[in-house]
Amino acid sequence: MVKFGLTFISLSLLTNLLLLGSGCSSPTPKVTSEDPPNPSTVTKRTKRKHEKALPPTPVLGFKSAEIPSSVKKLWTQKLDGLITDLSVAESGKAILVATAPDRENDPSATLYHLDYFSPKGKLIWSHPSKTALKSASLSPDGSLVVFETYENQIFGMSGRGEVLWSIEGNCKPIPIAWQKRVLCYHDDDPEPGTAFDVYTWEGKKILSYPIANDILLLKMSEDKRNMVIALTEGEIVLFGSDFRPKWQKKVPGEIIDIAVSSSSEPRVAALFVVGKKVEGKQKLVYFDALGKKVSEGVPANHAEQIEISPDGASFAAYGNSENGQYLGFFTPDGKELSEKWKRGDSKQADYSSAVNLNQNTVILGFEQLDETGRHSHMLGFDFSGDLKWNIPLVTEEGAYNYAHALSLDQLLAVGTDDNKLNAYRLNQ
Repeated sequence: MVKFGLTFISLSLLTNLLLLGSGCSSPTPKVTSEDPPNPSTVTKRTKRKHEKALPPTPVLGFKSAEIPSSVKKLWTQKLDGLITDLSVAESGKAILVATAPDRENDPSATLYHLDYFSPKGKLIWSHPSKTALKSASLSPDGSLVVFETYENQIFGMSGRGEVLWSIEGNCKPIPIAWQKRVLCYHDDDPEPGTAFDVYTWEGKKILSYPIANDILLLKMSEDKRNMVIALTEGEIVLFGSDFRPKWQKKVPGEIIDIAVSSSSEPRVAALFVVGKKVEGKQKLVYFDALGKKVSEGVPANHAEQIEISPDGASFAAYGNSENGQYLGFFTPDGKELSEKWKRGDSKQADYSSAVNLNQNTVILGFEQLDETGRHSHMLGFDFSGDLKWNIPLVTEEGAYNYAHALSLDQLLAVGTDDNKLNAYRLNQ
Protein backbone atom coordinates (compact mmCIF):
# COMPACT_ATOMS: atom_id res chain seq x y z
CA MET A 1 0.00 0.00 0.00
CA VAL A 2 1.41 3.33 -1.04
CA LYS A 3 -0.14 6.02 1.05
CA PHE A 4 0.25 9.74 0.53
CA GLY A 5 -2.50 11.22 2.42
CA LEU A 6 -4.00 10.40 5.72
CA THR A 7 -4.16 14.05 6.61
CA PHE A 8 -2.57 15.72 3.67
CA ILE A 9 -4.31 19.03 4.06
CA SER A 10 -2.67 20.90 1.20
CA LEU A 11 -1.66 24.38 0.26
CA SER A 12 -4.00 27.28 0.20
CA LEU A 13 -1.27 28.90 -1.84
CA LEU A 14 -0.72 31.10 -4.17
CA THR A 15 -1.08 33.89 -6.50
CA ASN A 16 2.32 33.49 -8.03
CA LEU A 17 4.53 30.40 -8.20
CA LEU A 18 8.17 31.43 -8.18
CA LEU A 19 11.33 29.81 -9.38
CA LEU A 20 13.61 29.89 -6.34
CA GLY A 21 16.42 27.61 -7.34
CA SER A 22 19.30 27.28 -9.72
CA GLY A 23 20.16 24.54 -12.16
CA CYS A 24 16.89 24.87 -14.13
CA SER A 25 15.86 27.30 -16.80
CA SER A 26 12.40 27.88 -15.34
CA PRO A 27 9.66 27.19 -13.35
CA THR A 28 3.73 24.66 2.29
CA PRO A 29 1.79 22.86 12.52
CA LYS A 30 3.15 19.66 10.72
CA VAL A 31 0.46 17.36 9.41
CA THR A 32 2.16 14.27 8.08
CA SER A 33 1.22 11.11 6.26
CA GLU A 34 1.45 9.30 9.53
CA ASP A 35 -0.75 11.57 11.65
CA PRO A 36 -4.49 10.70 11.96
CA PRO A 37 -7.00 13.54 12.25
CA ASN A 38 -8.51 14.45 15.60
CA PRO A 39 -12.24 13.60 15.54
CA SER A 40 -13.00 16.84 17.33
CA THR A 41 -11.67 18.78 14.34
CA VAL A 42 -12.68 16.74 11.32
CA THR A 43 -15.86 18.76 10.85
CA LYS A 44 -14.11 22.09 11.33
CA ARG A 45 -12.97 22.50 7.75
CA THR A 46 -13.10 25.71 5.77
CA LYS A 47 -16.71 26.80 5.39
CA ARG A 48 -17.89 26.61 1.80
CA LYS A 49 -19.78 29.79 1.06
CA HIS A 50 -21.24 28.59 -2.22
CA GLU A 51 -21.82 25.13 -3.65
CA LYS A 52 -20.32 26.34 -6.90
CA ALA A 53 -17.62 24.52 -8.85
CA LEU A 54 -14.78 26.80 -9.87
CA PRO A 55 -13.18 26.19 -13.25
CA PRO A 56 -9.56 24.99 -13.10
CA THR A 57 -6.83 27.41 -14.13
CA PRO A 58 -3.41 26.58 -15.54
CA VAL A 59 -0.35 26.73 -13.30
CA LEU A 60 2.25 29.09 -14.71
CA GLY A 61 5.96 29.50 -14.06
CA PHE A 62 7.25 25.91 -14.37
CA LYS A 63 9.29 24.43 -17.17
CA SER A 64 7.69 21.37 -18.74
CA ALA A 65 9.59 18.09 -18.40
CA GLU A 66 11.21 16.57 -21.47
CA ILE A 67 9.16 13.41 -20.91
CA PRO A 68 5.77 14.53 -19.59
CA SER A 69 3.15 12.12 -18.26
CA SER A 70 -0.33 11.93 -19.70
CA VAL A 71 -3.20 11.98 -17.20
CA LYS A 72 -6.60 10.34 -17.69
CA LYS A 73 -9.48 11.28 -15.41
CA LEU A 74 -11.28 8.05 -14.49
CA TRP A 75 -14.15 9.03 -12.20
CA THR A 76 -15.43 11.19 -9.34
CA GLN A 77 -17.56 10.01 -6.41
CA LYS A 78 -19.40 12.37 -4.06
CA LEU A 79 -19.30 10.81 -0.56
CA ASP A 80 -21.78 11.39 2.24
CA GLY A 81 -19.12 12.12 4.85
CA LEU A 82 -15.90 14.09 5.29
CA ILE A 83 -12.80 12.23 4.11
CA THR A 84 -10.43 11.61 7.05
CA ASP A 85 -8.16 8.91 5.59
CA LEU A 86 -7.29 7.57 2.14
CA SER A 87 -5.29 4.56 0.92
CA VAL A 88 -4.68 2.88 -2.43
CA ALA A 89 -3.54 -0.74 -2.67
CA GLU A 90 -0.09 -1.01 -4.27
CA SER A 91 -1.58 -3.23 -6.98
CA GLY A 92 -4.20 -0.60 -7.76
CA LYS A 93 -6.97 -3.13 -7.07
CA ALA A 94 -8.70 -1.16 -4.30
CA ILE A 95 -9.16 2.29 -2.78
CA LEU A 96 -9.98 2.64 0.93
CA VAL A 97 -11.62 5.77 2.31
CA ALA A 98 -12.53 6.62 5.93
CA THR A 99 -15.19 9.28 6.47
CA ALA A 100 -16.69 11.21 9.37
CA PRO A 101 -20.25 12.57 9.63
CA ASP A 102 -20.68 15.81 7.69
CA ARG A 103 -22.85 17.53 10.29
CA GLU A 104 -22.54 20.88 8.54
CA ASN A 105 -24.58 19.58 5.59
CA ASP A 106 -26.49 16.85 7.47
CA PRO A 107 -27.03 17.65 11.19
CA SER A 108 -28.64 14.21 11.74
CA ALA A 109 -25.54 12.29 10.54
CA THR A 110 -23.93 10.23 13.33
CA LEU A 111 -22.04 7.33 11.75
CA TYR A 112 -18.45 7.05 10.57
CA HIS A 113 -17.75 4.82 7.58
CA LEU A 114 -14.95 2.81 5.99
CA ASP A 115 -15.63 2.57 2.24
CA TYR A 116 -13.91 0.10 -0.09
CA PHE A 117 -13.95 1.02 -3.79
CA SER A 118 -12.86 -0.85 -6.90
CA PRO A 119 -10.41 0.96 -9.23
CA LYS A 120 -13.40 1.65 -11.48
CA GLY A 121 -15.16 3.60 -8.73
CA LYS A 122 -17.67 0.95 -7.68
CA LEU A 123 -18.43 0.86 -3.94
CA ILE A 124 -17.78 -2.78 -2.98
CA TRP A 125 -18.69 -2.44 0.69
CA SER A 126 -19.12 0.14 3.44
CA HIS A 127 -18.45 -0.57 7.12
CA PRO A 128 -20.38 1.74 9.51
CA SER A 129 -19.00 2.66 12.92
CA LYS A 130 -20.34 4.66 15.86
CA THR A 131 -16.73 5.40 16.81
CA ALA A 132 -14.36 7.68 14.93
CA LEU A 133 -11.81 5.89 12.76
CA LYS A 134 -8.28 6.95 13.60
CA SER A 135 -6.40 5.42 10.67
CA ALA A 136 -6.87 2.70 8.04
CA SER A 137 -4.58 0.83 5.68
CA LEU A 138 -4.60 -1.80 2.91
CA SER A 139 -2.41 -4.76 1.99
CA PRO A 140 -0.84 -4.51 -1.51
CA ASP A 141 -3.52 -6.69 -3.13
CA GLY A 142 -6.39 -5.23 -1.08
CA SER A 143 -7.17 -8.59 0.60
CA LEU A 144 -6.54 -7.30 4.15
CA VAL A 145 -7.84 -4.05 5.63
CA VAL A 146 -6.59 -2.92 9.04
CA PHE A 147 -7.86 0.08 10.98
CA GLU A 148 -7.92 1.56 14.47
CA THR A 149 -10.59 3.55 16.29
CA TYR A 150 -10.44 6.25 18.93
CA GLU A 151 -11.73 3.68 21.45
CA ASN A 152 -8.41 1.80 21.25
CA GLN A 153 -9.71 -1.03 19.08
CA ILE A 154 -7.81 -2.48 16.11
CA PHE A 155 -9.62 -4.48 13.44
CA GLY A 156 -8.63 -6.75 10.59
CA MET A 157 -11.10 -7.15 7.72
CA SER A 158 -11.07 -9.08 4.46
CA GLY A 159 -11.29 -7.45 1.06
CA ARG A 160 -14.91 -8.63 1.02
CA GLY A 161 -15.75 -6.58 4.11
CA GLU A 162 -15.80 -9.40 6.67
CA VAL A 163 -14.40 -8.70 10.16
CA LEU A 164 -11.62 -11.27 10.65
CA TRP A 165 -10.32 -10.23 14.08
CA SER A 166 -10.31 -7.40 16.59
CA ILE A 167 -7.94 -6.62 19.45
CA GLU A 168 -7.42 -3.90 22.03
CA GLY A 169 -4.62 -1.53 21.14
CA ASN A 170 -3.54 2.08 20.95
CA CYS A 171 -1.34 1.99 17.87
CA LYS A 172 -1.46 2.55 14.12
CA PRO A 173 -1.56 -0.75 12.13
CA ILE A 174 0.50 -1.13 8.95
CA PRO A 175 0.25 -4.40 6.92
CA ILE A 176 3.53 -5.96 5.72
CA ALA A 177 2.23 -8.47 3.19
CA TRP A 178 5.47 -10.19 2.17
CA GLN A 179 5.97 -11.29 5.81
CA LYS A 180 2.25 -11.74 6.63
CA ARG A 181 2.78 -9.39 9.56
CA VAL A 182 1.05 -6.26 10.84
CA LEU A 183 3.28 -3.59 12.35
CA CYS A 184 1.54 -1.40 14.92
CA TYR A 185 3.16 1.98 15.60
CA HIS A 186 2.50 3.61 19.01
CA ASP A 187 2.07 7.07 17.56
CA ASP A 188 -0.48 8.40 20.07
CA ASP A 189 0.13 6.40 23.26
CA PRO A 190 -0.41 8.51 26.42
CA GLU A 191 2.06 6.29 28.32
CA PRO A 192 4.78 5.53 25.78
CA GLY A 193 7.06 2.66 26.73
CA THR A 194 6.79 0.79 23.45
CA ALA A 195 7.78 1.98 19.99
CA PHE A 196 5.85 -0.67 18.07
CA ASP A 197 4.22 -4.10 18.26
CA VAL A 198 4.22 -6.81 15.61
CA TYR A 199 1.17 -9.02 14.99
CA THR A 200 0.54 -12.01 12.77
CA TRP A 201 -1.81 -11.71 9.79
CA GLU A 202 -4.46 -13.19 12.14
CA GLY A 203 -4.02 -10.50 14.80
CA LYS A 204 -1.82 -12.35 17.36
CA LYS A 205 0.91 -10.27 19.00
CA ILE A 206 4.37 -11.80 18.61
CA LEU A 207 6.78 -8.95 19.37
CA SER A 208 7.10 -5.56 21.07
CA TYR A 209 10.01 -3.13 21.04
CA PRO A 210 10.48 -1.28 24.38
CA ILE A 211 11.91 2.25 24.54
CA ALA A 212 13.13 4.56 27.28
CA ASN A 213 12.63 7.85 25.45
CA ASP A 214 9.38 8.94 23.82
CA ILE A 215 8.90 7.99 20.18
CA LEU A 216 8.44 10.87 17.78
CA LEU A 217 8.26 9.22 14.38
CA LEU A 218 8.22 5.85 12.60
CA LYS A 219 8.60 5.46 8.86
CA MET A 220 8.93 2.45 6.57
CA SER A 221 10.61 2.12 3.21
CA GLU A 222 8.49 1.71 0.10
CA ASP A 223 9.29 -2.03 -0.09
CA LYS A 224 8.36 -2.47 3.62
CA ARG A 225 11.73 -4.13 4.34
CA ASN A 226 13.32 -1.30 6.34
CA MET A 227 12.05 0.88 9.17
CA VAL A 228 13.45 3.85 11.03
CA ILE A 229 12.25 5.47 14.25
CA ALA A 230 13.08 8.79 15.87
CA LEU A 231 13.07 9.20 19.66
CA THR A 232 13.42 12.30 21.80
CA GLU A 233 16.94 13.62 22.50
CA GLY A 234 17.98 13.14 18.87
CA GLU A 235 18.00 9.33 18.78
CA ILE A 236 17.63 7.49 15.45
CA VAL A 237 17.28 3.68 15.17
CA LEU A 238 17.28 1.73 11.90
CA PHE A 239 15.57 -1.70 11.82
CA GLY A 240 15.85 -4.52 9.32
CA SER A 241 13.15 -6.86 8.08
CA ASP A 242 13.47 -8.96 11.28
CA PHE A 243 12.37 -5.91 13.34
CA ARG A 244 15.73 -5.85 15.10
CA PRO A 245 17.99 -2.77 15.25
CA LYS A 246 20.73 -2.57 12.65
CA TRP A 247 22.26 0.63 13.99
CA GLN A 248 21.54 3.48 16.39
CA LYS A 249 22.78 7.05 16.06
CA LYS A 250 22.30 10.38 17.76
CA VAL A 251 22.09 13.87 16.29
CA PRO A 252 22.76 17.08 18.29
CA GLY A 253 19.15 18.29 18.43
CA GLU A 254 15.49 17.28 18.32
CA ILE A 255 14.34 15.41 15.23
CA ILE A 256 11.62 16.93 13.08
CA ASP A 257 11.34 14.20 10.44
CA ILE A 258 13.09 11.10 9.10
CA ALA A 259 12.93 8.87 6.01
CA VAL A 260 14.39 5.50 4.94
CA SER A 261 14.96 3.99 1.51
CA SER A 262 14.28 0.50 0.18
CA SER A 263 16.70 -2.39 -0.60
CA SER A 264 19.15 -4.40 1.51
CA GLU A 265 21.39 -1.32 1.90
CA PRO A 266 18.97 1.36 3.13
CA ARG A 267 19.86 5.02 3.40
CA VAL A 268 18.41 7.28 6.10
CA ALA A 269 17.77 11.01 5.94
CA ALA A 270 16.94 13.13 9.00
CA LEU A 271 15.80 16.69 9.58
CA PHE A 272 16.54 18.10 13.04
CA VAL A 273 16.78 21.41 14.88
CA VAL A 274 19.65 22.61 17.04
CA GLY A 275 18.49 24.78 19.93
CA LYS A 276 14.90 25.90 20.47
CA LYS A 277 12.49 24.25 18.10
CA VAL A 278 11.07 27.52 16.81
CA GLU A 279 14.15 29.73 16.69
CA GLY A 280 16.75 26.98 16.38
CA LYS A 281 18.87 26.22 13.32
CA GLN A 282 17.64 23.37 11.15
CA LYS A 283 19.99 20.77 9.73
CA LEU A 284 19.77 17.83 7.35
CA VAL A 285 21.88 14.68 7.67
CA TYR A 286 22.20 11.64 5.42
CA PHE A 287 23.43 8.19 6.65
CA ASP A 288 24.56 5.18 4.63
CA ALA A 289 23.49 1.57 5.23
CA LEU A 290 26.06 1.13 8.03
CA GLY A 291 25.01 4.28 9.86
CA LYS A 292 27.95 6.35 8.69
CA LYS A 293 27.19 10.05 8.21
CA VAL A 294 27.77 10.74 4.55
CA SER A 295 26.49 14.29 4.09
CA GLU A 296 25.21 17.16 6.22
CA GLY A 297 23.70 20.48 5.27
CA VAL A 298 21.17 23.20 5.95
CA PRO A 299 17.82 23.66 4.16
CA ALA A 300 17.50 26.95 2.33
CA ASN A 301 14.18 27.67 4.05
CA HIS A 302 12.13 26.39 7.00
CA ALA A 303 11.40 22.65 6.50
CA GLU A 304 9.02 20.25 8.28
CA GLN A 305 8.93 17.10 6.15
CA ILE A 306 11.47 14.98 4.29
CA GLU A 307 10.90 12.04 1.95
CA ILE A 308 13.48 9.81 0.29
CA SER A 309 13.45 8.06 -3.08
CA PRO A 310 13.19 4.22 -3.00
CA ASP A 311 16.81 3.81 -4.14
CA GLY A 312 18.05 6.30 -1.52
CA ALA A 313 19.89 8.42 -4.07
CA SER A 314 17.76 11.55 -3.57
CA PHE A 315 15.40 13.13 -1.07
CA ALA A 316 13.11 16.14 -0.84
CA ALA A 317 12.42 18.59 1.99
CA TYR A 318 9.21 20.61 2.36
CA GLY A 319 8.23 23.51 4.60
CA ASN A 320 5.51 26.11 5.09
CA SER A 321 6.23 29.14 7.26
CA GLU A 322 6.08 32.92 7.37
CA ASN A 323 8.96 32.78 4.91
CA GLY A 324 6.68 31.08 2.39
CA GLN A 325 6.34 27.64 0.78
CA TYR A 326 9.52 25.65 0.26
CA LEU A 327 10.39 22.49 -1.67
CA GLY A 328 14.06 21.50 -1.88
CA PHE A 329 15.55 18.51 -3.72
CA PHE A 330 18.85 16.94 -2.61
CA THR A 331 21.23 14.39 -4.13
CA PRO A 332 23.94 13.59 -1.53
CA ASP A 333 27.25 13.39 -3.35
CA GLY A 334 29.74 14.77 -0.82
CA LYS A 335 30.24 15.76 2.81
CA GLU A 336 28.49 19.07 2.25
CA LEU A 337 24.82 18.55 1.39
CA SER A 338 23.49 21.07 -1.11
CA GLU A 339 20.27 21.44 -3.03
CA LYS A 340 20.03 20.31 -6.61
CA TRP A 341 16.99 22.56 -7.07
CA LYS A 342 14.26 24.27 -5.11
CA ARG A 343 10.73 25.49 -5.79
CA GLY A 344 8.22 27.44 -3.78
CA ASP A 345 6.23 30.57 -3.22
CA SER A 346 6.89 33.70 -1.18
CA LYS A 347 3.50 33.45 0.59
CA GLN A 348 2.69 31.15 3.51
CA ALA A 349 -0.09 28.64 2.83
CA ASP A 350 -3.08 28.34 5.16
CA TYR A 351 -2.35 24.61 5.49
CA SER A 352 0.77 22.55 5.00
CA SER A 353 0.93 20.13 2.10
CA ALA A 354 2.73 16.80 1.80
CA VAL A 355 5.54 15.82 -0.54
CA ASN A 356 6.03 12.25 -1.72
CA LEU A 357 8.66 10.58 -3.88
CA ASN A 358 8.53 7.50 -6.04
CA GLN A 359 11.41 6.37 -8.23
CA ASN A 360 11.25 9.30 -10.63
CA THR A 361 8.61 11.81 -9.48
CA VAL A 362 8.14 14.35 -6.68
CA ILE A 363 4.40 14.65 -5.94
CA LEU A 364 2.83 17.73 -4.39
CA GLY A 365 -0.72 19.01 -3.85
CA PHE A 366 -1.46 22.72 -3.57
CA GLU A 367 -4.15 25.37 -3.78
CA GLN A 368 -3.68 28.34 -6.12
CA LEU A 369 -5.39 31.62 -5.33
CA ASP A 370 -6.26 34.26 -7.90
CA GLU A 371 -8.92 36.87 -8.51
CA THR A 372 -11.51 34.19 -9.37
CA GLY A 373 -11.04 32.21 -6.16
CA ARG A 374 -9.18 29.10 -4.98
CA HIS A 375 -8.05 26.40 -7.40
CA SER A 376 -6.80 22.98 -6.29
CA HIS A 377 -4.02 21.16 -8.17
CA MET A 378 -1.89 18.04 -7.98
CA LEU A 379 1.62 18.47 -9.41
CA GLY A 380 4.31 15.98 -10.36
CA PHE A 381 7.94 17.07 -10.90
CA ASP A 382 10.74 15.00 -12.38
CA PHE A 383 14.06 14.82 -10.53
CA SER A 384 15.36 17.75 -12.56
CA GLY A 385 12.62 19.95 -11.10
CA ASP A 386 10.58 20.18 -14.30
CA LEU A 387 6.82 19.70 -14.37
CA LYS A 388 5.73 16.21 -15.52
CA TRP A 389 2.02 16.65 -14.91
CA ASN A 390 -0.52 19.09 -13.53
CA ILE A 391 -4.00 17.96 -12.51
CA PRO A 392 -6.47 20.78 -11.92
CA LEU A 393 -9.18 19.68 -9.49
CA VAL A 394 -12.66 21.11 -9.88
CA THR A 395 -13.71 21.78 -6.27
CA GLU A 396 -16.38 23.76 -4.51
CA GLU A 397 -15.36 27.23 -3.44
CA GLY A 398 -13.31 27.11 -0.26
CA ALA A 399 -12.55 23.38 -0.51
CA TYR A 400 -8.98 22.17 0.05
CA ASN A 401 -7.10 19.30 -1.52
CA TYR A 402 -7.11 16.99 1.52
CA ALA A 403 -5.52 13.63 0.73
CA HIS A 404 -3.87 11.75 -2.10
CA ALA A 405 -2.53 8.22 -2.64
CA LEU A 406 -0.79 6.55 -5.59
CA SER A 407 -0.49 2.85 -6.45
CA LEU A 408 2.57 1.31 -8.05
CA ASP A 409 0.63 0.98 -11.31
CA GLN A 410 0.00 4.75 -11.33
CA LEU A 411 -3.59 4.85 -10.09
CA LEU A 412 -3.89 8.19 -8.30
CA ALA A 413 -6.74 8.85 -5.85
CA VAL A 414 -7.37 12.38 -4.59
CA GLY A 415 -9.81 13.39 -1.86
CA THR A 416 -10.97 16.95 -1.24
CA ASP A 417 -12.79 18.31 1.77
CA ASP A 418 -15.94 18.92 -0.24
CA ASN A 419 -16.42 15.12 0.18
CA LYS A 420 -15.29 14.21 -3.33
CA LEU A 421 -13.08 11.25 -4.27
CA ASN A 422 -11.36 11.50 -7.65
CA ALA A 423 -9.37 8.85 -9.53
CA TYR A 424 -6.80 9.35 -12.30
CA ARG A 425 -4.47 7.17 -14.34
CA LEU A 426 -0.96 8.51 -14.93
CA ASN A 427 0.89 7.26 -18.01
CA GLN A 428 4.40 8.17 -19.08
